[in-house]
Amino acid sequence: MDQDHPYSSNEDAIERILKFICRKEGLRDHLADDFCQWTRLKLIDNDSAILRSFKGEASFKTFLVTVIGNKYRDWLDSQYGKFRVTAKAKKLGPIATTLERLILRDQMPYEEAAQMLVSKGVARSIRECDEIWGQLDHHERRRFVSDELLENHQASPSVDPMEDEERQRLTRKVHALLVAVIAELPPEDSLILRLKYWDRVSVANIAKLQQTDQKPLYRRFEQLLKRLERDMVARGVSIDEIRHLFDGLGMNPDDFEDEGGK
Repeated sequence: MDQDHPYSSNEDAIERILKFICRKEGLRDHLADDFCQWTRLKLIDNDSAILRSFKGEASFKTFLVTVIGNKYRDWLDSQYGKFRVTAKAKKLGPIATTLERLILRDQMPYEEAAQMLVSKGVARSIRECDEIWGQLDHHERRRFVSDELLENHQASPSVDPMEDEERQRLTRKVHALLVAVIAELPPEDSLILRLKYWDRVSVANIAKLQQTDQKPLYRRFEQLLKRLERDMVARGVSIDEIRHLFDGLGMNPDDFEDEGGK
């Protein structure tokens, strides 16, 4: 490893491992792009501190595979929140637990997940997958969202429990709509929003990842947040509810007006 430039001098190996993980985990299209860009940013963050932590206990290739594999799990957590397979799936065995991970955590269509298990030899046939999935009683696919996104919306102890429960229900409903609206944006817009507000990545580092100047990004974030406001109002959410949620997540379009002029 070139210690002076640990990312650029090992970029080919990093890209090969990223592609391998995407194939192995069945990531395609915008999800694959999202994971790869997210991981590249993590690898260059803080002057490639992760890569510079290599101590030589194993080969650098093995080190890279381990690091990027760990980043894949971190990316899943950032996308869907912490995930645990159900007790029933554990009882039924590896077919059930793998199906839950692919379908509930990774949001993969059932047909694609079942075919993947058959092609990898985890299941003997699609019929076997059907029989096991039918025992798990999952009638809907769910999107898991990190509880950290709602930590700023906890009620004070003096709030009436009934009012608190209703307020939290409304907050979760509005937040779920925000997640859905962001998911409908072009992949690059969706990615930079999640990097800044989900993962708290600085605008400077996002600009570095996008290979663009920092200044235009401020205006872009301002425009994106105002677009989110308009889209959510169009879906029946009041501007007060939107602003309350945005304030809790630090998503204030006015914050960029002065910064964009710097």
